[in-house]
Amino acid sequence: MSGTSELDEKIATMVARDPQSAYATMLELEMLSDVDDRLYAYVDQFLQMMTSKKTYERTRGLRLLCGQAQWDREYKLDEAIDSILAALDDEKATAVRQALSALEHVIAHKPALSAPIRVKLQSMNPSRYQETMSGLIESDIRRLLDQMR
Repeated sequence: MSGTSELDEKIATMVARDPQSAYATMLELEMLSDVDDRLYAYVDQFLQMMTSKKTYERTRGLRLLCGQAQWDREYKLDEAIDSILAALDDEKATAVRQALSALEHVIAHKPALSAPIRVKLQSMNPSRYQETMSGLIESDIRRLLDQMR
């Protein structure tokens, strides 16, 4: 996967109707994000995905956006931190857990964003979700807060 047109196709797959294909593509793109900055050019598209009415599309956009933290030389994640943190207010607990997981990249590579992330984490109310998920969310929050120490 080297050409821009191929990346354009992969990004288009992320909003396609086939959730299995979109998920597989997201995993592939996340691995690519770990090794180089080719996807940084798509940050604005990832931000746009986060405004979707579809939970899975929002989550894929967030995960890929946060995966660009180590390449964020233009401070786009800093500018988008309110939108990123708003994902933690999602009505679906699974989306919140994925958002919490994605924030690990931001915390690791953008320490300047730790303060607003910490404030948001400390203000979250995991008990609003089903009991089976609230404990997991609480654990995720504790893990991130520990990571910031």
